Amino acid sequence: GTAGAAHAPAWPVLMLHGFGADGTIWQPLESALDHALGAGHGHEMLRIDLPGHGRSPRRRIAGFAALARAVVEAVDAADCAPVHLVGHSLGGAVALALADIRPRAIATLTLIAPAGLGPEIDGEVLAGLGRARRAASLAPWLRRMVGDGALISDDYARAAMRGRAGAELRAVQADMAEALFPDGVQGF
Repeated sequence: GTAGAAHAPAWPVLMLHGFGADGTIWQPLESALDHALGAGHGHEMLRIDLPGHGRSPRRRIAGFAALARAVVEAVDAADCAPVHLVGHSLGGAVALALADIRPRAIATLTLIAPAGLGPEIDGEVLAGLGRARRAASLAPWLRRMVGDGALISDDYARAAMRGRAGAELRAVQADMAEALFPDGVQGF
């Protein structure tokens, strides 16, 4: 480029995880971006834990509209717009809703295996995730959720189980699964 040429702003990258996960799921992507773009690329990486996940309050969500509204409120409170929005699975469905509700807040939208694009969902996986009380019982369900189950190590399953160790969190997520995926289908 020429001296003094305008550069695109380094807008933050806002990441929304899928059901049963939390913001820590994005750490490998953040590392890959730092490697690909250089550690000083200037894009702040922001993660929002969906309600009832990670460090977010254990609040019950009545349905998808309430979930989307809670995330819109969190994004509004963060006052970080515009953002490059990345959503995975349920986070992808929420990202679509956010882009619809706050279109000017979204610079770009990236969806990874997004939910909400049809009625199909693997209800057995959701039930298995909800029932799992140990890493050994969680691991097979995590492996079923990815293209190559070998990528989900026992260490990863143990770390994921630590994030799901609380009975209250599992109960809130079970209620959310029933509200969002009644009878094993996507209800939104």
